[in-house]
Amino acid sequence: MTSSVMRLGLLFLLAHNFGSDACPEQCACLSYVNCMGRALTEIPEGLPNDTTTLDLRLNNLGRLAEGMFTAVPKLIYLHLDSTNIHEIHDFAFINLNRLHHLYLSQNSLSTVPCAALQVIPNLTHLRLSGNIISTIPPNCFEGIHNLYGIELDYNQIQSLHEDTFAGLHELRDLNIAFNRLAAIPVQAFQQIPNLQTLRLDGNPVQVIRADDFSNTTRLVSLSLGNLGNELDIREGALSHLSLVELSLSDNDLQDLPVSVRNLTSLLQFDLRGNFFPIIFESWFENMAELQTLNLASVSLQFLFEPALRGLFSLRTLYLNHNALESLFETTFQDTPALKSLQVNNNELQTLPGGLFAGLTALESLFLYNNKLVQLPAELFTDTVSLKYLYLSGNRLTSLPEEVFHGLHSLSFLDLSLNRLEELPEGLFDNLTSLELLYLHGNLLTEVPSSLARMMTQLREVSLDDNPIEID
Repeated sequence: MTSSVMRLGLLFLLAHNFGSDACPEQCACLSYVNCMGRALTEIPEGLPNDTTTLDLRLNNLGRLAEGMFTAVPKLIYLHLDSTNIHEIHDFAFINLNRLHHLYLSQNSLSTVPCAALQVIPNLTHLRLSGNIISTIPPNCFEGIHNLYGIELDYNQIQSLHEDTFAGLHELRDLNIAFNRLAAIPVQAFQQIPNLQTLRLDGNPVQVIRADDFSNTTRLVSLSLGNLGNELDIREGALSHLSLVELSLSDNDLQDLPVSVRNLTSLLQFDLRGNFFPIIFESWFENMAELQTLNLASVSLQFLFEPALRGLFSLRTLYLNHNALESLFETTFQDTPALKSLQVNNNELQTLPGGLFAGLTALESLFLYNNKLVQLPAELFTDTVSLKYLYLSGNRLTSLPEEVFHGLHSLSFLDLSLNRLEELPEGLFDNLTSLELLYLHGNLLTEVPSSLARMMTQLREVSLDDNPIEID
């Protein structure tokens, strides 16, 4: 079903303010039928024959009986999330030959309803997240040749049979995060040669062996976060893959595995929540295509000058929630394409004047919740594209008059929760695009005349919690 039809259905529902017993009748003109949260224990009667989307979420169906949906044979989307389902008859979905998307998450299923699924020949997406599934029988998905995506996260799966995914040559997306797999199910993955996206987060896997992904060479997105505090990624385990996205977050890694350092095709790399007090220059030097790098919450204390060397394509960099006390003037010299930089929630006390030199594409800069006492007058000279600047929660007592003068694109400026006692008269003179200005929680005793002249330009200005004297 197209998104425009979905929107039409939602607008219709909102406009008519349905009561608890008005589900099928008042939706009769729509292909989208919303029966969500009606305390239903069975499928309502009178559903339109041409219904393509049926939303039964947040009901209390319990058991799906044989032929339960024969009245709606044109279903494409069936939402059965959070309906307390614990049993599904083998022929519950009989004659749903058009069904593509089946959502069964947040129920009480203890096993995958294999037989019931095998009567849905054109199923493409299956969601079974958040059940209590512990095992999946072999050949469970036999006959569902068009299955494209399976979500099995947040279950209790301990192992996968080598034939669990037999026949699923079209499967592209598999999510088995937050289960109980103690090892990578290599043989099971051999049956899905076209797999592109794989999520394994939150399983108690301690070792990634050299051949664990030898049969999933088409992977472009791999998530291995939160696997354990002693994760060992062996040499060669990932280096043969052409990954575009990789997450190794929350593993308490203390070094970047050698197998990862030569992933030259990476565009997004998530390393947050590990333990990297120091970042070394060799870690990212082969990742020239990298666009997003997340180093938040890694206990980072020192980011040496060459640490970001070669990251010429980097657009987004997260360095927030670390222990950085200072940065070198050349720290960002190899990242001219940066658009968003987060260095908030660190221990920064000073910034070198040329820190952001060459960052002409930078649009968002997060420096809040540090210990900055002052800013160099030339700090933002090159950041001509800057639109959002966050400086709240520092210890600024004063600002150079010309510090913001080149920021003609700046629309948002947050200077709140500092110790500013006064503002230079010309501080805001060149901020021709400024719309939102926050100055609350400072020690200002008067409003500078330059700010008074901007009141017609600003959409919002905050001066609360300042000891401003009003004549």
